Amino acid sequence: MRILFILALFCFTASAATLNSDGSLSDTQTQINASSDGDTVLMADGGFTWAGTLTISGKAVTLKGGGGGTIDGVSQTSLAVGTGSKVFTTQAGLRWQAGQTIRAKYIKNGANTMTGTVTSYSGTTLTLNITSVTGSGTLDYWQFETDGTTTITANAAAGNLIDITKDNNGYIDIQDFAIVRNTATNTLINVTENAGSLVRIHDMRIHNTKSGSAIYGKQNGILVYNVGIVTDNAWPSDGLGPLSFYTGGFIDAQWGSLNSTWQSADTMGMNDTDGTANFYIEQCTVVGFGTEGFDASDNSKIVLRNTVMANSAFTSHGPDTGSSGLRHLEI
Repeated sequence: MRILFILALFCFTASAATLNSDGSLSDTQTQINASSDGDTVLMADGGFTWAGTLTISGKAVTLKGGGGGTIDGVSQTSLAVGTGSKVFTTQAGLRWQAGQTIRAKYIKNGANTMTGTVTSYSGTTLTLNITSVTGSGTLDYWQFETDGTTTITANAAAGNLIDITKDNNGYIDIQDFAIVRNTATNTLINVTENAGSLVRIHDMRIHNTKSGSAIYGKQNGILVYNVGIVTDNAWPSDGLGPLSFYTGGFIDAQWGSLNSTWQSADTMGMNDTDGTANFYIEQCTVVGFGTEGFDASDNSKIVLRNTVMANSAFTSHGPDTGSSGLRHLEI
């Protein structure tokens, strides 16, 4: 049995192809339509505006850009904007390594930045050699970020930016590009209510500047990791401000009407044997979603691991505003 499994896997991967897209919505959809299970649709570097919906339905394919950039970690160290060595106290376990070029951005307005290379990162101490800046002043709330090389600007007048229907033959991967919400008002990445293998959304940077969720999951078996997401940075300088300063959301997990999941055993810990029984969020940085960084209800099963939440909320609700409540939450 083991030999047959290995041979089947080898045949599947050996036949996989890479289909190149110019980055436009129309050409990317053309390549998705032409792809088969195991293929990769590779979008070109650059900035592209999508004014409609990309559909991935029933295919185990990878949608990949040249690089998504990231937001990883925050700091409340008070520092003057300027060049030279700057030492930040931040979180342990971030991805920064000596020699990388990154940007420290003042969270509350996004206009004050310090860019330089990582001199060292150990424990909770990050030291940057700053070579260029924008703005001025002594400021005390920073996010650390890099830019992506493939960026999609979401301008869809109706519908979602990306609609995904799961496939039973393998994973669907969405990775290595950035999304900036512009005029679009609906969900950026929507996973429909359909059984199937895992959907993985990872190594992305998302700027979600208006109402609407970044990722809407209507089904279990979703893994979101290494995603940095920020709202519009339009915060008042003298505090966090009213709720009107917080727009959009990160994860919206709502799995439909009350069903038999409430009568079955939980899938926490090792009870999820294949990764398809829960909605996993790991190694993400979530900045500025003070009302609904996470909105979990309607039978959803959430596992949240190693994620930085800065001025962001985890909310849940039950039959007062939905069909049922959050099934279980593991942090």
